[in-house]
Amino acid sequence: QVDIQQGANGHVCGGSLIAADWVLSAAHCFPTPSDVSEYRLYVGRYQLNGFNQFETVRRVSRVLVASGYESPERGSDLALVQLDGPVEWSEYVRPVCLPDTGVRFPGGRPCYVTGWGHIRQGGGLLPGVGTLQEVMVPIIDQTSCRTMFSVDADGTDVVDILSDMICAGYQEGGKDSCQGDSGGPLVCPMGNDTWIQAGVVSFGLGCAEPNRPGVYAKVSAFADFIRATIDTTCNT
Repeated sequence: QVDIQQGANGHVCGGSLIAADWVLSAAHCFPTPSDVSEYRLYVGRYQLNGFNQFETVRRVSRVLVASGYESPERGSDLALVQLDGPVEWSEYVRPVCLPDTGVRFPGGRPCYVTGWGHIRQGGGLLPGVGTLQEVMVPIIDQTSCRTMFSVDADGTDVVDILSDMICAGYQEGGKDSCQGDSGGPLVCPMGNDTWIQAGVVSFGLGCAEPNRPGVYAKVSAFADFIRATIDTTCNT
């Protein structure tokens, strides 16, 4: 898990290490990809506000945003962030495995999202030292997710769930990613002690609302873009 901080704003997003000098995050975390001078990325960090014995900080060398990105709701909300130098692997700093194009995450599969974001809608900053949070959210299949987002209370269309998005959460609400979790990983256990990152926190309508699961950039949809850019340490 990577803590992305920007100047006076402090923590703005999460990310995940996919190579010694590359981080996977969301495109909307970098509204001006050409100007990355104020960003600092912390790896090996567990507490947002406390002491982290094993943390390392890096600046950003460049940001590559997925082709066609305009806004999270229009898809392509994925960014590759190159660090200004590689980090060293350790017990606390490791790369996440990425899915190939054909990997499927069926509805109901339990996955986990992590982050330092708000713990309730409209505020709810992490108390105390700001320990990294984790919540289990099952994958929601594309058809069901499209149905949930297709109508609002007044019958108008809300969000079109595109093919490069994946949904996770609960129809009844209650558990979800929230503001400040953007760019962070949605990871799924695949057996044999292997975890694969299925999604990147992208957007939601509110947080943990009924019929409004979290929407994530589907990592497998960007496998070719990622592979063409970097040599990832762990592919599956």
